[in-house]
Amino acid sequence: MRWMAAALVVGFCVVGASFAQSEAPTASRPQFFDLEPLERPRERNYPQRALERGVAGVVHLCCRANAARDVSCEVAVEWPNNFRFGESALSLMHGRRLTEQAAQNLQDVPGATFRVPIRWQTMPTPPELDGVVARIDSETIDLCGPGTGAAPDYIVIEARRL
Repeated sequence: MRWMAAALVVGFCVVGASFAQSEAPTASRPQFFDLEPLERPRERNYPQRALERGVAGVVHLCCRANAARDVSCEVAVEWPNNFRFGESALSLMHGRRLTEQAAQNLQDVPGATFRVPIRWQTMPTPPELDGVVARIDSETIDLCGPGTGAAPDYIVIEARRL
């Protein structure tokens, strides 16, 4: 039962990646968060110093929702360090709430934790980024707790180098 619940959580995280899309969600694609797509430009969440230097980054957040469906997260993986990608990821998730459907699906899972992977990339995308993402993914199975599995699809934030 726990693996099934974890699979559901991971599935919803994949759906949660839809909030990084530029188009509005369709009826056939359920939402994971109440605020989708982002109501503010995503480039605003790119850490300034990283953008100025053309540095790409990866963050994995481990998140939970309370009874009011408010989402709280902590940084579990941040690459590279010292560019404030983790801080920016937390800012991106600030104020997010699960949809009623997503909260119901997680309700029966004690301590339900879900992963939100975020990938920042400058344009053009640095060629080494795919390798870094693959390495992080292979080393972080069950990162957010037993049974949470592999990383779902990434939320991708793209920006032009300043």
